[in-house]
Amino acid sequence: MKKAFLFLCALFVCSATFAQATPTSGKRYNIQNVSTGLYLSYVADDWNVSRVKARSNDDDQVWKLGATADAEDVFTLANDGKYLTKHSIYDWDNILSDDPNSANAKFVITETTTRGNYTIQLLANRGTDNYYAPENGTVYLNKGIAAAEWQFEELPELSTLEVKRLEPLKNAEKVDVNTAVSVLFTKDIVAGEKLGDIKIEDETGVVADVVGTIAGERLNIAHGAFVYGKTYTVTVPANAIEGFATPITWSFTIANPVLPKEPRSYNIKNSTSGYYLTVPTTPPAGDSRLTVVVDKIVEDNAATQLFTFSNPDPIRPNVFNIAVGGKYITKTGERYASTLLDEPTVESQFEVTIGGVGIKLHVVSNTPTQFLGTNSSDGTGTVYLDKDGVNAVWELEEVILPLAIYKTFPSNDATDVALDAEVKAQFNTDITASALATVTIKDAQSVAVEGVSATANGTFLLIAHGDLAFETTYTVTIPAAFVGLEATEEPFSWSFTTEAAPVEVAPVKSFTTPADGATDVVLNATISVVFDKDIAVGSAGLEGITLTAAELEVNLAGTAAISEATLNIPLAAEATSTLANNTVYTVTVPANTIKGVTDAITFSFTTLVGTITALETIDANKVAVYPTISNGKLTLVTPAQASIKVWDVAGRTLATYASNGNLTIDLNYANGIYVVAVESNGEVSTHKVILQK
Repeated sequence: MKKAFLFLCALFVCSATFAQATPTSGKRYNIQNVSTGLYLSYVADDWNVSRVKARSNDDDQVWKLGATADAEDVFTLANDGKYLTKHSIYDWDNILSDDPNSANAKFVITETTTRGNYTIQLLANRGTDNYYAPENGTVYLNKGIAAAEWQFEELPELSTLEVKRLEPLKNAEKVDVNTAVSVLFTKDIVAGEKLGDIKIEDETGVVADVVGTIAGERLNIAHGAFVYGKTYTVTVPANAIEGFATPITWSFTIANPVLPKEPRSYNIKNSTSGYYLTVPTTPPAGDSRLTVVVDKIVEDNAATQLFTFSNPDPIRPNVFNIAVGGKYITKTGERYASTLLDEPTVESQFEVTIGGVGIKLHVVSNTPTQFLGTNSSDGTGTVYLDKDGVNAVWELEEVILPLAIYKTFPSNDATDVALDAEVKAQFNTDITASALATVTIKDAQSVAVEGVSATANGTFLLIAHGDLAFETTYTVTIPAAFVGLEATEEPFSWSFTTEAAPVEVAPVKSFTTPADGATDVVLNATISVVFDKDIAVGSAGLEGITLTAAELEVNLAGTAAISEATLNIPLAAEATSTLANNTVYTVTVPANTIKGVTDAITFSFTTLVGTITALETIDANKVAVYPTISNGKLTLVTPAQASIKVWDVAGRTLATYASNGNLTIDLNYANGIYVVAVESNGEVSTHKVILQK
């Protein structure tokens, strides 16, 4: 059976006759669907490249069969040197790939009961009811037999070996960094003697790992990694292909995508369609607030197409909030839908990565393969958050706006600002500063803060300053001339209020030594008051401290001294070197002697009864009490014969022990501060222990 077709050419009418043929490897065919009368055609699509269309005589309807090692009725189907292959995700869709050996690129072609008609099945579907057949113009891999018969119309062989197409195209710009490099010829090719001499070079030298391989009509050229923004030249020497004596040389330039910077503003263009991301006044149908339009809109640009990028997390410099018209693009409850909010949330954070010739925008809370992209693979229509492929690649075009402050630190009208807070302003573009002394920080009475100096660093103006006062409102002023504008323009300014002065917590007495009411106090006992925090001299000074006894009319207290949290009270120089036996002594620390302590501290103790005049302090090398912060267990190292006492902070004796040199005791008391006294041969040593169980 033959069919005749007449074609109108540019200057003459020509005719061609196509015969139904038996599918044979190495032959070229137009493949007609019997049910629709339309021809199998390739279209560029990320999901499914197969369509049926009216005859066009274009290359997108020319299919070449290739043999496989599986069986005589198993073939590859190639269009322009690339192979029809099952989609990696969707079993019913198909794409073109470079790999003829993939199991997903092998098809069973079987003649039906109607002579000259054939079915096509993915090899994996052999023996099932899933056929390669059209539905509503698209051809799927899982359709029934009803529309699954095809006829193969053989095309004449091309006699001349010529270059049909270069990939990337000659002098192409903005080429994907992951681009495949290949040469498509008009007929099947065979490796020549110079196939191993193919080179790819940039201005710095030869690209590594360049290897040429042949797949039917196509010379594929594998290569090492390309670099963004570089121009590469490919050289295929003469006789790299058998029978092709002409060298092939061409160049192309890899894209150099613009990456966003904070706080720059951009128009965002879809790299597939060239359309611009837009927030229309009337939202598109469905549940997304974003779409794309053909051109940049000049009017109302800020409200619809001007997107500002800001970084919410300095630890992740490639994560941004994206605002348009002062509102933030934010994912709604569904993974694909978007809305606009006045304030950003975690669902407003986009991770920016380089993809193809531009960038990809991924909502951080979505799965890693879901990106901001158009609903259609051609880069048009409504925009959602769960797309992938070329329709999810975008290009940034920076929009230069009048100089303005983008963000201040502290923020305008901030309160409770720390006195040492960093003061700085971030502008919407890089700044060059001059007249450094003209930046001021002043309070409400126009009193300037001392030590103000400003330094420009990129978009930031860093403002060092002297001491700020508590609970004071300050205004920062940056003259316009400082950042390169006309001096007559309004200055940049903002205000903030510092924190209130902290309320100081007064020190509290923890214990005294000796303890209040203590008896049998050694005559050379240390006299001190220990507080719960470090102390300072109060308004009354230290001179009013007294140490008295009823029998005496003199103050025995010497010059007191402070050491961290302890007030030490020595005996006066004119007093005897020790206290008297069997005497009640009273220590008085007047109010405000210690800063914050507004009540007087008084405690009394009674010295030893007997003829012992003094106890020397035990050499520190002879006594050890540890740990000083204990859960109850204490270890003591003492002289060979020693008496141990445990006091609480009230001076009560809680326990006594005898030690022959080493002793372990258990302080079975409530958490708090205790004193352990070690006495031996007329010498004494006291130790503070904190019990913390």
